[in-house]
Amino acid sequence: MPFGLALQIALRHLLSRRRQTFLAMLGIVVGGGIFALMLAVSAGQSDFLRDKLIDISPHLLLLSDRMKPLTSPNLLGGEKGIVELTVNTPPVTRRELKPYSELVARIEKSSDEIAAVAPYIVVQGVLRNGTRYQTVTVRGVDPVREKDIARLDQSISDGRLDALGRLPGGAVIGRGLARKLKARVGSDVSFVVPSGAIQTLQVVAIFESGVANFDDKRGYINLALAQSLRSMPRNSVTGLSIQLRDIDHVGEVKEIVQAASGYKAETWEESNAQILAFQARQRITSRILVIFVFVTAAFGIANTLVANVLQKRQDIAVMKSLGVSRGGVVKIFMLEGLIIGLIGGALAALAGYGLARLFGALDLVPRSETSYIRFDTFPVSLDYRLYLLTFALAVVMALIASIFPARRAARFVPVRIIRGE
Repeated sequence: MPFGLALQIALRHLLSRRRQTFLAMLGIVVGGGIFALMLAVSAGQSDFLRDKLIDISPHLLLLSDRMKPLTSPNLLGGEKGIVELTVNTPPVTRRELKPYSELVARIEKSSDEIAAVAPYIVVQGVLRNGTRYQTVTVRGVDPVREKDIARLDQSISDGRLDALGRLPGGAVIGRGLARKLKARVGSDVSFVVPSGAIQTLQVVAIFESGVANFDDKRGYINLALAQSLRSMPRNSVTGLSIQLRDIDHVGEVKEIVQAASGYKAETWEESNAQILAFQARQRITSRILVIFVFVTAAFGIANTLVANVLQKRQDIAVMKSLGVSRGGVVKIFMLEGLIIGLIGGALAALAGYGLARLFGALDLVPRSETSYIRFDTFPVSLDYRLYLLTFALAVVMALIASIFPARRAARFVPVRIIRGE
């Protein structure tokens, strides 16, 4: 059967049952629109989280783990393989980088992609304000160098980062942490470290990243104060934060830094692996749930085409008796599914795009302290590929849904139908 004739018959079939055709297309529009919206929100949240993590995390961290562990100097090999213990060594050696100033200079010269290097010291402890307390991870930093790392300076909403240099006992804390402690700029809080020492800190700035893991549990103090709290010498630090000019080269620079320093390095993705994995699981779950909506819409298309097949039994019998092959009949009903898919898919993509624009403009997000990611409006992605995917999936689902009705129509025996059997 010529394609033009098959298309003409398919259109007549669909127009003869306008209500059922409209409902089938509506199912595709609703299912596809929701699917496109969920894709846009999911992709928008992923992009938002990635941008926020890049904003507040160094592109690269140089850790205190050596690439090749040092051999203890008290183990000597004899002529016949005998090992002699000459001095006693402590069973645990503190992991630290020293002298860190020499490492900073070496790393800065190792690659043109390196924009900034800053030392840091990690101090675990508890921040307390009156009867309120919260376990925190505090980083001792050099405020002059740290302002070029991870855009921390731009995320500060109250106060200034450079106040850490003017006030040795100053602290920068996250917005969520400040809310839990009922603290603000100028408040004095107590920092209790594992050794039992208590240090009074004055809040000099508050930052807000939008990621609960940072805003609720992260703080910054002066590098010299952190060294004092951990009883570390002035030339020692926990690690180095490294900022790159182009984050896409982080893998290459990691290898260069490890070779130049002899210590292991960690990219921002590796440092935030748990956060990114959690977000990825949420994205996969939401997409699976929405695909079921699409599947429901496909059943609607199948029902519409089955109804067409049953209604047009006589027409199918006449066509087959006039020489139309089984393939020609299949072509007609597959074209009906394709038409529903093309029109419904196009409208679904447009509906999804419109809903994404609407959600991205309205303030619909409840502000909650328990939210893992905090934002004022839904971060949505308007990437055209998401809506092309919606359109393509709608067409594929419509074609799949039309296979069974088309094959059923092709199996009709004209003689039996004409006889009324």
